Amino acid sequence: MKEYIKVYNEVLPTEICTDMISLFDKSKDQQEVYDNDLMNFSQINLIKNNDTWEKYNNILKDIFKKAIDQYKYECNISDYQWPKKYGFEEFRLKRYEKMEGSFKPHVDVKDYASAKRFLAFFIYLNSGENGSDGGTEFEGINSVCQRKAGALLMFPPLWVYPHAGLISETSSKYIVGSYLHYI
Repeated sequence: MKEYIKVYNEVLPTEICTDMISLFDKSKDQQEVYDNDLMNFSQINLIKNNDTWEKYNNILKDIFKKAIDQYKYECNISDYQWPKKYGFEEFRLKRYEKMEGSFKPHVDVKDYASAKRFLAFFIYLNSGENGSDGGTEFEGINSVCQRKAGALLMFPPLWVYPHAGLISETSSKYIVGSYLHYI
Protein backbone atom coordinates (compact mmCIF):
# COMPACT_ATOMS: atom_id res chain seq x y z
CA MET A 1 0.00 0.00 0.00
CA LYS A 2 2.82 2.40 0.78
CA GLU A 3 3.93 2.21 -2.86
CA TYR A 4 0.90 4.31 -3.89
CA ILE A 5 1.95 7.21 -1.63
CA LYS A 6 4.40 9.32 -3.64
CA VAL A 7 6.28 12.51 -2.82
CA TYR A 8 7.89 14.56 -5.59
CA ASN A 9 10.25 17.26 -4.32
CA GLU A 10 10.75 20.70 -5.84
CA VAL A 11 7.78 20.61 -8.24
CA LEU A 12 6.88 24.21 -7.39
CA PRO A 13 9.66 26.84 -7.16
CA THR A 14 10.17 28.48 -3.76
CA GLU A 15 9.40 31.96 -5.10
CA ILE A 16 5.98 30.82 -6.35
CA CYS A 17 5.28 29.17 -2.99
CA THR A 18 6.19 32.42 -1.23
CA ASP A 19 4.06 34.49 -3.63
CA MET A 20 1.03 32.24 -3.06
CA ILE A 21 1.40 32.46 0.72
CA SER A 22 1.65 36.26 0.54
CA LEU A 23 -1.40 36.54 -1.72
CA PHE A 24 -3.39 34.20 0.55
CA ASP A 25 -2.62 36.35 3.59
CA LYS A 26 -3.66 39.51 1.70
CA SER A 27 -6.93 37.95 0.44
CA LYS A 28 -8.83 37.82 3.73
CA ASP A 29 -12.17 38.45 1.99
CA GLN A 30 -11.77 35.19 0.00
CA GLN A 31 -10.93 33.00 3.00
CA GLU A 32 -13.36 30.49 4.47
CA VAL A 33 -12.75 29.24 8.02
CA TYR A 34 -13.28 25.60 9.00
CA ASP A 35 -13.13 24.99 12.74
CA ASN A 36 -14.82 21.92 14.16
CA ASP A 37 -13.95 18.63 15.90
CA LEU A 38 -12.28 17.26 12.74
CA MET A 39 -10.49 20.24 11.18
CA ASN A 40 -9.11 23.68 11.90
CA PHE A 41 -7.89 25.77 8.94
CA SER A 42 -8.70 28.66 6.60
CA GLN A 43 -8.95 28.11 2.86
CA ILE A 44 -9.47 29.84 -0.46
CA ASN A 45 -11.08 28.10 -3.42
CA LEU A 46 -8.76 29.27 -6.20
CA ILE A 47 -11.18 28.46 -9.03
CA LYS A 48 -14.03 30.45 -7.46
CA ASN A 49 -11.63 33.37 -7.11
CA ASN A 50 -10.03 32.98 -10.54
CA ASP A 51 -9.69 36.75 -11.09
CA THR A 52 -7.07 36.77 -8.33
CA TRP A 53 -5.62 33.27 -8.76
CA GLU A 54 -5.72 32.57 -12.55
CA LYS A 55 -1.93 32.59 -12.95
CA TYR A 56 -1.54 30.04 -10.14
CA ASN A 57 -4.44 27.88 -11.33
CA ASN A 58 -2.64 27.50 -14.68
CA ILE A 59 0.71 26.73 -13.04
CA LEU A 60 -0.85 24.12 -10.75
CA LYS A 61 -2.77 22.45 -13.57
CA ASP A 62 0.47 22.03 -15.56
CA ILE A 63 2.35 20.64 -12.54
CA PHE A 64 -0.43 18.19 -11.68
CA LYS A 65 -0.73 16.97 -15.29
CA LYS A 66 3.01 16.20 -15.45
CA ALA A 67 2.88 14.49 -12.06
CA ILE A 68 0.03 12.21 -13.18
CA ASP A 69 2.21 10.64 -15.88
CA GLN A 70 5.10 10.16 -13.45
CA TYR A 71 2.77 8.68 -10.82
CA LYS A 72 1.23 6.23 -13.30
CA TYR A 73 4.68 5.16 -14.47
CA GLU A 74 6.13 4.71 -10.97
CA CYS A 75 3.05 2.84 -9.72
CA ASN A 76 3.03 0.63 -12.84
CA ILE A 77 -0.56 1.63 -13.68
CA SER A 78 -1.71 0.32 -17.05
CA ASP A 79 -4.04 2.17 -19.41
CA TYR A 80 -6.87 -0.27 -18.71
CA GLN A 81 -6.64 0.64 -14.98
CA TRP A 82 -6.87 4.39 -15.57
CA PRO A 83 -10.08 6.23 -16.55
CA LYS A 84 -10.19 7.52 -20.12
CA LYS A 85 -11.81 10.76 -18.89
CA TYR A 86 -11.11 12.58 -15.67
CA GLY A 87 -11.09 16.11 -14.31
CA PHE A 88 -9.73 18.19 -11.46
CA GLU A 89 -11.60 19.29 -8.37
CA GLU A 90 -11.24 22.98 -7.53
CA PHE A 91 -7.79 23.92 -6.29
CA ARG A 92 -7.87 24.96 -2.65
CA LEU A 93 -5.14 26.75 -0.70
CA LYS A 94 -5.23 26.14 3.06
CA ARG A 95 -3.53 27.76 6.03
CA TYR A 96 -3.19 25.83 9.28
CA GLU A 97 -2.24 28.19 12.12
CA LYS A 98 0.83 27.43 14.21
CA MET A 99 0.07 25.28 17.28
CA GLU A 100 -3.64 24.87 16.47
CA GLY A 101 -4.33 24.11 12.81
CA SER A 102 -4.84 20.44 12.02
CA PHE A 103 -6.95 17.91 10.18
CA LYS A 104 -7.55 14.87 12.38
CA PRO A 105 -7.44 11.34 10.92
CA HIS A 106 -9.86 11.08 8.01
CA VAL A 107 -10.38 9.78 4.49
CA ASP A 108 -11.33 11.98 1.57
CA VAL A 109 -13.87 9.61 0.02
CA LYS A 110 -16.65 8.52 2.32
CA ASP A 111 -19.98 9.21 0.64
CA TYR A 112 -21.69 9.34 -2.74
CA ALA A 113 -20.74 12.97 -3.42
CA SER A 114 -17.01 12.39 -2.79
CA ALA A 115 -16.89 8.95 -4.49
CA LYS A 116 -15.80 10.60 -7.75
CA ARG A 117 -12.36 11.33 -6.22
CA PHE A 118 -9.64 8.83 -7.10
CA LEU A 119 -6.31 10.60 -6.59
CA ALA A 120 -5.25 13.33 -4.13
CA PHE A 121 -2.63 16.04 -4.77
CA PHE A 122 -1.15 18.32 -2.10
CA ILE A 123 1.76 20.72 -2.50
CA TYR A 124 3.38 22.05 0.65
CA LEU A 125 4.07 25.76 0.24
CA ASN A 126 6.38 26.06 3.23
CA SER A 127 8.66 23.75 5.20
CA GLY A 128 8.48 22.44 8.74
CA GLU A 129 11.39 22.63 11.16
CA ASN A 130 11.73 18.86 11.55
CA GLY A 131 10.44 15.61 10.05
CA SER A 132 6.92 15.59 11.44
CA ASP A 133 6.30 19.31 12.03
CA GLY A 134 3.08 19.94 10.13
CA GLY A 135 3.53 16.92 7.88
CA THR A 136 0.95 14.36 6.77
CA GLU A 137 0.65 11.12 8.71
CA PHE A 138 -0.78 7.95 7.19
CA GLU A 139 -2.33 5.73 9.84
CA GLY A 140 -1.74 2.01 9.72
CA ILE A 141 1.20 2.47 7.37
CA ASN A 142 3.43 4.16 9.95
CA SER A 143 4.46 6.83 7.50
CA VAL A 144 4.80 10.59 7.91
CA CYS A 145 5.40 12.75 4.84
CA GLN A 146 7.56 15.71 5.74
CA ARG A 147 6.42 19.24 5.00
CA LYS A 148 8.91 20.66 2.50
CA ALA A 149 8.22 23.77 0.43
CA GLY A 150 7.49 22.85 -3.19
CA ALA A 151 6.98 19.11 -2.50
CA LEU A 152 3.97 17.33 -4.01
CA LEU A 153 2.25 14.50 -2.13
CA MET A 154 0.04 12.14 -4.18
CA PHE A 155 -2.04 9.19 -2.93
CA PRO A 156 -5.41 7.46 -3.36
CA PRO A 157 -7.94 9.29 -1.14
CA LEU A 158 -9.79 6.07 -0.29
CA TRP A 159 -10.72 4.31 2.95
CA VAL A 160 -7.48 2.29 3.00
CA TYR A 161 -5.44 5.52 3.27
CA PRO A 162 -6.58 7.29 6.45
CA HIS A 163 -4.38 10.30 7.00
CA ALA A 164 -4.03 13.35 9.22
CA GLY A 165 -2.62 16.85 8.80
CA LEU A 166 -0.30 17.23 11.78
CA ILE A 167 -0.02 20.37 13.88
CA SER A 168 2.99 22.58 13.21
CA GLU A 169 4.75 23.75 16.34
CA THR A 170 7.05 26.15 14.50
CA SER A 171 5.03 28.09 11.89
CA SER A 172 1.70 28.28 10.13
CA LYS A 173 1.43 25.60 7.44
CA TYR A 174 0.28 26.33 3.89
CA ILE A 175 -0.75 23.70 1.35
CA VAL A 176 -2.54 23.78 -1.99
CA GLY A 177 -4.38 20.74 -3.26
CA SER A 178 -6.93 19.07 -5.47
CA TYR A 179 -8.25 15.67 -6.49
CA LEU A 180 -8.72 13.85 -9.75
CA HIS A 181 -12.37 13.00 -10.44
CA TYR A 182 -14.05 10.37 -12.52
CA ILE A 183 -16.23 12.11 -15.12
